[in-house]
Amino acid sequence: MCLKKEQEERAAARERQAAAQAAAPPQNQNAGQLAKDEAIGIAKEVANTVIGITNLVDNGINALLGTNLQTQEFKPTTPGEKSAMLGTSVALLLVPGGGEEKAATKVGSLAADAEKLYPKLAGKFQEHHIIPQYLGGAKDGATARIPAAYHQLITNAFRDRLAYGVKHSAEAVQQTVKEVYRLFPLP
Repeated sequence: MCLKKEQEERAAARERQAAAQAAAPPQNQNAGQLAKDEAIGIAKEVANTVIGITNLVDNGINALLGTNLQTQEFKPTTPGEKSAMLGTSVALLLVPGGGEEKAATKVGSLAADAEKLYPKLAGKFQEHHIIPQYLGGAKDGATARIPAAYHQLITNAFRDRLAYGVKHSAEAVQQTVKEVYRLFPLP
């Protein structure tokens, strides 16, 4: 199966899963279920952070060997887990007394790794469209000036999730933007 078709099928499957979760009726939760959802959601998000680092390494291997190694991230199975995962991802970046420093350290570390993968881009900077133009972002839309090699990692992450030349739903774009910037935060 060609890579583009496989990516399209994965994107369609993610869109169907998201639509099914959105259509599910809200569940009344008791305190025990809430505590369970919180614990599982936090654990899944922490694991996803580790998986994100693993996938970064895999992206380099894929670029060098032409393979398609990727570890799927955990998805929430209940609305409570989804809330806990979102809260955990925000907390990992914004907790006073270290969250901002961790985000800056993560960007610096990822940028350094990216320069090893893309040495021709080392030391250069590019303007990155926060919402990629091929996904509906405006040509004159908001941009961030970032290291060119790190920009390539972010671009590849978007392309891996949402293929070029395919119309994607606003929900799919929004979800992908969240996923990509959780893995590759902007400075």
